[in-house]
Amino acid sequence: MKNTSLLILVMSFVLLGCSNKKQELIKEYNSLLKHSNELSEAHQKFEKEHEMMVKEHEEFKKEINSIEEEDSTILKDYAQHGAILKKHGDIIKKHNQIIASHNQLKAKFEDLSDTEIQAEITEMEKQHKQMKEEHAQMEKDHEKMMKQHNFMKEEIAKEMKKQETTN
Repeated sequence: MKNTSLLILVMSFVLLGCSNKKQELIKEYNSLLKHSNELSEAHQKFEKEHEMMVKEHEEFKKEINSIEEEDSTILKDYAQHGAILKKHGDIIKKHNQIIASHNQLKAKFEDLSDTEIQAEITEMEKQHKQMKEEHAQMEKDHEKMMKQHNFMKEEIAKEMKKQETTN
């Protein structure tokens, strides 16, 4: 009888310990989910900014084509901006996939074991860090491109004015 009582007591502690671990993991996951939602909102804002820059980039090509003598520096910078914007578009698509995978995880979360939950949490943390770093780099790239873009616009305006006075 004493052994049975001791066995029941030990099993209760084991089950209670597992339950507490699960609760801790759920709490950590919920915190990450909140962070994921914040990243998703920031990502959506960045995606809109990116779309605006792509549109502006395409419109800028019309301005470049309007000058008779095309400055090779401007064309080189324009081509470089196009490559950077394409790279950013690819990163944004990858981030959309990450966000979608986090949303899919919500649906199956309750069916995961503690080990699976821990693995998902670790992966989410890694993905969040990656997204934040890539967003920061894209922001820097956008700022640099905007400065260069403004400089190129000024150069085109000078060239157009020069062409008007020679015609």
